[in-house]
Amino acid sequence: MYLKKLIMISLWLFASILSPSLAGECAPFYCTFDSESAIIQCNGAVNGALTFPAAVNGLGANFNGTADVRFTGQIFDTSAGSLSLWLKKNSSDQKGGIMEIGRLGTPNSMGVFYANSDSVYFEIRNAANEYRVAYAPAVLSQDKYAHIVVIWYERQGTYHMKLFINGTYAGGERLPAPFVHANGFMNIGISGSGEWYGRGRGVIDELRFFNWALSDPEVYAEYVYSSNRYRYQPTNKPVSTGHVKVVGKALTVNDKPFLVKAVGYQPVPIGMSPTRDTLDYIFTDQNIIQRDVAYLKKMNVNTIRLWVQLPDTTLLDALASAGIYAIMGFYVPASTDVPDIDYSNPATIESYANGIADYVNRFKNHPAVLAWAIGNENNLHYKKDVADWYKLANKLAQVAYETENPAYHPTILVNGYMLFFADVDHSSDDVSLNYVDIWGHNAYVCYDYHSYFCYYDKVTAKPLIMTEFGVDAYGSGPPTQNQHLQAQWVVHEWNQIRDNCLGGAVMEYCDEWWKCGSPATQDLCGYYTDVQPDFFSNEEWYGIMAVEKSGTSIDIMRPREIYCAMQQAFSDRQFAGDIEPDSKVDFGDFSVFSGRWQQTNCYQNDCCGGADLDHSGEVDIYDLAIMSEDWLEGGE
Repeated sequence: MYLKKLIMISLWLFASILSPSLAGECAPFYCTFDSESAIIQCNGAVNGALTFPAAVNGLGANFNGTADVRFTGQIFDTSAGSLSLWLKKNSSDQKGGIMEIGRLGTPNSMGVFYANSDSVYFEIRNAANEYRVAYAPAVLSQDKYAHIVVIWYERQGTYHMKLFINGTYAGGERLPAPFVHANGFMNIGISGSGEWYGRGRGVIDELRFFNWALSDPEVYAEYVYSSNRYRYQPTNKPVSTGHVKVVGKALTVNDKPFLVKAVGYQPVPIGMSPTRDTLDYIFTDQNIIQRDVAYLKKMNVNTIRLWVQLPDTTLLDALASAGIYAIMGFYVPASTDVPDIDYSNPATIESYANGIADYVNRFKNHPAVLAWAIGNENNLHYKKDVADWYKLANKLAQVAYETENPAYHPTILVNGYMLFFADVDHSSDDVSLNYVDIWGHNAYVCYDYHSYFCYYDKVTAKPLIMTEFGVDAYGSGPPTQNQHLQAQWVVHEWNQIRDNCLGGAVMEYCDEWWKCGSPATQDLCGYYTDVQPDFFSNEEWYGIMAVEKSGTSIDIMRPREIYCAMQQAFSDRQFAGDIEPDSKVDFGDFSVFSGRWQQTNCYQNDCCGGADLDHSGEVDIYDLAIMSEDWLEGGE
């Protein structure tokens, strides 16, 4: 243990020496550009003369077409990276350089430049000097700053490149590998030379470099944070006198810390669609409820997340008996559901305010209620001024609070990713949302969250629940389910969520056959996305449980590998071999393990009592190796 601590301290000190970022920064490389001495402190070398006028955040570096800055370091030789900066042009020139790694225009180089006076271009050239360019037309001016982020990463032999302007995706391209990362430097204010390249003219501020590919939500958070568009303010609401409390960024239930270990729950049967009649049926049918609550309890789930209103307390009663809570969804349609909906219309506001007051009054005294969740990704799907959505959401949160006060349950505002989040210009900052207690983020961000939680904590004082996260079970290539990859990714994502916020809800309890085509067949509908292992989101295959038709009876639930993996992850076992669990790995655990030795079909067999430690579906020599590695861990 002492050796491990010594190694970690040494690595931290080493990273501190290499990184010029300031204390508390989310980026491993950060340079303010507010003076030449600041650039030098970032290990930068200035070539030519710079001036430093007022910029986005303090001062910025004014490049006049004759100067550039070079930063050196191995951090710039990365196969996955991101660059963020602010730029305002200071002349009407037609072209100029912004950034380059390597000499742009030569093999193994990349760079950002402007052309046609106001368009931004992001170019990468591979080892064979093949190149691709992503561009954003007409985004620069001499009147205001533009936030530019470029991202690149290599997966499956292809380089993926993305360009964002002011927090919003502007374009992308793909380039065949290889790309040899051995330049060891990054230049600012210049990119190559020749017809399209050269030195640039403009003020650059808030330079950040990441040796990973930022996710789309991180890009928007960086946009908000680097320009001080947020207003950080703890709530001024009194702490609830009820059994569920939010204090600062902590959640307690019955005065004990509570980590939300949830699944999204809406088990629409095969052959049906999520109409109101169907939803009323599934939330009141005792056979469905008894089937699912038993699975949820064995999985160590302590919360379910609902998207829509319940018709009565039937489901809540069963949950309460099992010690499971519910995040109570309050559905508000977006433009995709009601095209002409207007959140600023007084009649609309009154209608939904009355609706949530009635809903809260009906269920506020039920012991299974954890919180009220307002909307679901309305920020992504409302076609008018998104500020009106956040104003309406805060109004609904106020009504919920005043309906219950003082023993109120917290309200959760469910946002799609970080888009428009914590932004004063959209009324989504802490001051504007003074009645919202918790942010809920539906966030699919690939394998690692990287700086997601760091940026989150910078821009809001509210706690966070990841109200949706996960990976579908259908793999590309040969038509097959990839249960192992689904389980591996989701457990890895959960471990990060567990350590950085109030918990989260896995998307989702069971497959949804209704999402495209016939609800009687399971289809392969979906869309391209770089946050899934195979670059495709198969919308009908996200379930922890696969679903099978069962004649005239209710559907059969078939646990996938992820069920057993999350059962262990939700158990809070510090060591995989602690099967009982009692916080130590000893003969009691080995007795359980030996009793399950060589059992197979674990996913359908109670996860083999927790003895299938690697979630392979059988208890074998590989599980014994894990048990041996953990042996006698946790004892006195």
